[in-house]
Amino acid sequence: MLDGGGGTTPSGWGAWWRRNSADGETTLRPIPMKGSATGVELEDVSSTPPPPVGSLAGNPGSKAAFSRSNSEGHAAEQRYRYRKSLFPTAEQLDSLGLKPGVNTIEFIVQSARQGERSVSARIFLWTRHAKIVVTDIDGTITRSNLRGHLIPMLGRDWSHSGVAKLFSDVVQNGYQIVYLTTRPIGQASMTKDYLESLSQEDATLPQGPVLLSPESLFHNTTRRERLSHVFKISALRGIRLLFPDNQNPYHAGFGNEAGDMAAYRKAGVPRASVFCVNF
Repeated sequence: MLDGGGGTTPSGWGAWWRRNSADGETTLRPIPMKGSATGVELEDVSSTPPPPVGSLAGNPGSKAAFSRSNSEGHAAEQRYRYRKSLFPTAEQLDSLGLKPGVNTIEFIVQSARQGERSVSARIFLWTRHAKIVVTDIDGTITRSNLRGHLIPMLGRDWSHSGVAKLFSDVVQNGYQIVYLTTRPIGQASMTKDYLESLSQEDATLPQGPVLLSPESLFHNTTRRERLSHVFKISALRGIRLLFPDNQNPYHAGFGNEAGDMAAYRKAGVPRASVFCVNF
């Protein structure tokens, strides 16, 4: 399970994802990786294969190095077809050498004009028998949706009392936490920093994937009430597909809105284990 990292493009990958191409083909300088960090899968359709530049390793702290070809003439002659994808192949996952638990990877791009640029991410490797507890953030971990989003930015705590110990106890009892929020993807770093910094009476929130909306801040704000549960249902069903058909990984869900309750139930969380946080 890939947990987005500490860098985004100015327009967000949601805008990129919606961008259409006329025929699915374009002329690109060779980027030597099928299934790159952005989810673009490149296929060489020329007679000459691209030069083998760059490598990827996925043990904690490892780096993926991507570099452009030194031959501009060769790059101009290369012809690629690209396919948008958010799912790495089994071979790509095997090549990462992942270990159980949290794995940190870093993607590095070398540019002649901008130098080295990098983005980090976490991959969580769980067994097929993992038991998942899903929780919302704003209004569930924080005390309200809007103020819980803004007040921590001013250095003040606005979280529910005892929430860190609650989820720490959940993990100690053999469950895995997934944080699911409609905050836009551009706030990924800020959101993760907040979750990691939250401390209450020597208890901290456990580590877990943080799933954010691919929408921009503007679209996320204007359509939040109407479409938030649609995103959450889609995200939870995507996780569900990672497990065997006869196994439901969801054991509980915490939220504070009717949309949260509906999303959890439709994704397969047992009705008796869907909890609404009142404040």
